[in-house]
Amino acid sequence: AKAYLDEKSVATIGVQMMWKDYAGYPEYPQCHPPFEHAVSVVDLLFHAGPQSAHQIWGWRESPHREP
Repeated sequence: AKAYLDEKSVATIGVQMMWKDYAGYPEYPQCHPPFEHAVSVVDLLFHAGPQSAHQIWGWRESPHREP
């Protein structure tokens, strides 16, 4: 998206853009290895199903947190 979106143009209408890097997220089984991080969240939803939420948030939970 950085290649075709102009942050300055969007800022003129009051929208602040935020860029995310998903490279550090854990891998999940995909149909065609090797694992590719640069995909839509739709890929995660179709491949991980009910475990998708854990892939997005659950893996960050502190190991020292009480259950």
